[in-house]
Amino acid sequence: MKPQGPYPKSCGVNYKGPTGEQVLSKELTGGNPDIRYLTAMQTFYPGMPISREQLLEVAHKAEQGDEGAIMALGKTYYEIGHHYTNCSVVRTGQNWLKRGSDMNLPHAKVALSQHYFSGICGPIQLDKALSLAREAYALDQHPIIKEWLEYANDPANQKLAVTQREKEFRAYKGEPS
Repeated sequence: MKPQGPYPKSCGVNYKGPTGEQVLSKELTGGNPDIRYLTAMQTFYPGMPISREQLLEVAHKAEQGDEGAIMALGKTYYEIGHHYTNCSVVRTGQNWLKRGSDMNLPHAKVALSQHYFSGICGPIQLDKALSLAREAYALDQHPIIKEWLEYANDPANQKLAVTQREKEFRAYKGEPS
């Protein structure tokens, strides 16, 4: 399970912690850090009605351990980071999901499991992915959690994940597929 990347040159440069202080480079969005993050969210989710105050409220709730807020920040950072090929943003999302997983929130465990299964901005970590999926299922037999565990356990899907990641990485490096 080796495929990794992409690792943009800016990887790590913008990361300053899991509360949205600085997420994307000034070249992309300009303005102060919270506005940069808000702009990125609004670019990624057109028509999303959220203000700076609402964003900070979600971050505050997440810091207090609110499951919905942790999931919202974790998945949003992850999706924006993946969309913009920015590993530091992906890692910010991963950090939020890890925090939720450490609190034994089953859906955060599943989302973190999916991150390890994908191999985005790091190697595919199948053992971690399966372990988290099993832990989530032990906490909550929700149909989505059950479906993910079955998917992740299937050797054909594991092979597909590796093949897909290698293909994406070759495309990123400009190599023929």
